Amino acid sequence: MAIGRSAFLAQDTTEKTGKKQHRSKGETMFDWLIYGGMNFIGTFLITIPVAYSLEMGFMRKPFAAFRNGIAKLGASEGTANMIAKTTSLFAGGTVMLLPVKIAEDNKKEIVDKLNKSLGDTTNPNTIESAPKQDWLSLAKSRLVAWGTVFVSMTTVASLAGKDKDGVSRFAKFEDWFGRKTAEFFKKDTHREQMTNLTDRKAPEATSLSALRKEEDTIKGVLKDVEAGAKQTLGHDVKASSVRLDELAGKIVKHETRTFSYGKLASLDIFATAAAVSLLYAGSRVFGKVNEPKTTTERLPALHETRAVKEEKPTFAERIAHEKKEASESIGAAHAV
Repeated sequence: MAIGRSAFLAQDTTEKTGKKQHRSKGETMFDWLIYGGMNFIGTFLITIPVAYSLEMGFMRKPFAAFRNGIAKLGASEGTANMIAKTTSLFAGGTVMLLPVKIAEDNKKEIVDKLNKSLGDTTNPNTIESAPKQDWLSLAKSRLVAWGTVFVSMTTVASLAGKDKDGVSRFAKFEDWFGRKTAEFFKKDTHREQMTNLTDRKAPEATSLSALRKEEDTIKGVLKDVEAGAKQTLGHDVKASSVRLDELAGKIVKHETRTFSYGKLASLDIFATAAAVSLLYAGSRVFGKVNEPKTTTERLPALHETRAVKEEKPTFAERIAHEKKEASESIGAAHAV
């Protein structure tokens, strides 16, 4: 029976809607394996060494120039440090975009195999291939995630404030997590000499004990100044504060790799969870939607239906039809 156009479109829309709502077991497993498994674990594990190489390893000098460049553009030191920290934590996740893209490009084949192993009989041609990730959609998702993590960490650091000694509680949390990590692996938090081989060759390299001693001395003097001790009334507080910052930068270079990894992990857990979640959400928002083939496949069938319906009878068929009508007319006349 011929199908009217309105009925055809209604049926087609229903079928398309039903296919969009349906998700096979393989598709669900694909999302868990690629985003919840491979991307989350891979991002977390890769981020720590990559961030370490940027902040303290062989890439630390160009990365320090990047941080200083942000400060020169007018950002405060705290904002520049937070931008640099967020960027270093996102470097590992950026590397993981490659395997995610490869998996998305082969989604149909992977999902089909998963469906067969799970006993799902979904037709491979109807497997939902949308959203189809491309490099632009992945980049957009990363930018959204970067902004979210940056704002979140900045807000938390601001709300946490500083302790009575003027030390950021956010930074103290990193140190605490780093110490716990070092204790768990039974490693020291700092070395007497600088960690990086290139730094050990530096002429200004000083032992950790000497740096700690000078730091304690300056802190003691500043406490006396705050208390109003007479012998420290002429002390240059600003110069002492600047020197404390310099000492802190040098002491960081004595941190063991285990301690530094622990500090990075304290933030990486949060950053990775946010990045992976937003990358998956971004795939639904920014991903290219592949139009189902239902409409293009069924249009020829519609044309064929119309062709059959509108086909003109042949000459022989018309003659036979006219004879039949004449015979029926004669029969009706005789009956009267």
